[in-house]
Amino acid sequence: MKHQLYIPFLCATAFLAFSCTNDKKQNPHFPGPPVGMVQGEDISFFGVELDDTPLPLTEVENEQIETSPSASNYMDYVENTQFNKQVEVTFSGNKATVAPSISGVSVNTIGADVSISSSATGVEYIVKGSTDNGSLSISSPSNVKISLSGCHVKNPDGSAISVTSAPYTYIVLASDDNYLEDGFVLKESKKNQDPDDDGAANYSIDDLKKQSKQQAKANASGVKKKKNSIKGTVLTEHNLVFSGRGKLHIECNSKSGIRADEEVEFRPGNVIHVKSHEGKGVSAKTGILVYGGVLNVDASNSSKRGISSKGVLAINGGRVCVLSSGGEKCEGIESKGVMLLNGGDICVAASDDAINSSEDLVVNGGRIYACSSANDGLDANGNLIINGGTVVVSGGRAPECGLDANEEDGYRLYIHGGRVIATGGNHTIPSEKSRQASIIYGGELDSTGCIGVASGEDHPLLTLNLKRNYGKMGGQVLFSSEQIIQGSPFTIVKGNAINQENTFFGLAITPDDSNFRLVEKTDVLKSQVTKIGTFPAPPSDGPMPPQ
Repeated sequence: MKHQLYIPFLCATAFLAFSCTNDKKQNPHFPGPPVGMVQGEDISFFGVELDDTPLPLTEVENEQIETSPSASNYMDYVENTQFNKQVEVTFSGNKATVAPSISGVSVNTIGADVSISSSATGVEYIVKGSTDNGSLSISSPSNVKISLSGCHVKNPDGSAISVTSAPYTYIVLASDDNYLEDGFVLKESKKNQDPDDDGAANYSIDDLKKQSKQQAKANASGVKKKKNSIKGTVLTEHNLVFSGRGKLHIECNSKSGIRADEEVEFRPGNVIHVKSHEGKGVSAKTGILVYGGVLNVDASNSSKRGISSKGVLAINGGRVCVLSSGGEKCEGIESKGVMLLNGGDICVAASDDAINSSEDLVVNGGRIYACSSANDGLDANGNLIINGGTVVVSGGRAPECGLDANEEDGYRLYIHGGRVIATGGNHTIPSEKSRQASIIYGGELDSTGCIGVASGEDHPLLTLNLKRNYGKMGGQVLFSSEQIIQGSPFTIVKGNAINQENTFFGLAITPDDSNFRLVEKTDVLKSQVTKIGTFPAPPSDGPMPPQ
């Protein structure tokens, strides 16, 4: 399955009233009560719920399976590898049975701990039964298929499922009642730092997969490993792909609920819920790709990130929801490489950045809700490019941002399309080379009603329920849509809160003309970016003013 998405490279400069903080170590407002939140509140205030309801089966039926062996993503599909041998692994309390016996498959069972070493090709392992003191580990130079068919596997001193050597591990969710939990965590040896990657302006899934494979080679050349040093509930040495129409619940007590030394991929149909008590929800060294399905990550009791890729990250569809409230450095979704948000519903509430990319962050479609209680909503250390979709963002109080691009190093915010409404103590000012106009309102913002932008004086275009109080310094709201164009006047309006049933995280689906009163009126828009209202001077070094 290929997705070609080309984004023109743009570069320019602009002025910010005062810049958003990019270096968390220099932010004087950590630790302590989250900036932008009243003490005692938590991220549950922002309405992100982890819904395990499956998406319609049309998601699976419409999936296009790559059939060309030369395609970079050909091996992402379990259908492209022939698995003509089956082995059943059945757990029962403190025992496990493995049958039938197959040539080339060596089995060692101690209690309910099953260790398999296989030289055979095309073997599918069907996992059933229940144990609170067992595990499954597989070593094979060939691709491995694991079908979870009603299993409850808890390992108090290691991974529940681990696979080594296999280039691809396919985990197929064949039933709705699968549960995996791990336990003890071993220390890891130090790893070499990821090599620099300048990224690119024109991105496609094919490009990202090439970057991912290059990253894997770099990791292999410099990583010093110890036996069993990398731990996770589900752990693979190379690529890991989830598929099927079943469900999986993961309880993570180690470094990661799902972890791969190369890519982790999620296909349409499955429902996966990761509850992390200590580590990350999902992590990969070279890339994370979500093609569909439901992925819920609850890292609200952890001090780590929800979803974390040391390489690229792309979300093409499905529903991805993340809670990450452990404090500083607890981003909801993070990538060290380029991040593409191409489709689906993405809902994130975090105490640090909701969504963060160390390179370019590109939004091409879907519906995105990104809320941070104490930092930026969308944060790119490269360019932040919005080409389409519905984007609702809530960042912390100043100096934090709703939308933040790395202006310090010459990168910019470009808005070329979509519906965008973002609140925060500040924003990166969109580039004048943006193809879609923006209005930024500065002033008092509280959680007693809604705010919007209207054409003329009585026709609201974008309206949002305000969910937080931005204090005495006030906040900023950025509005952008295809209906906001140069040559027309617009007004900022406020009104009573909108019925939540008619909103996407507070953004009205169909704004009500009768609910609003005029607050500020713009002249005819003469540029791509118009600022209206009041904007306080940059804060001096030292503690923030009382909120």
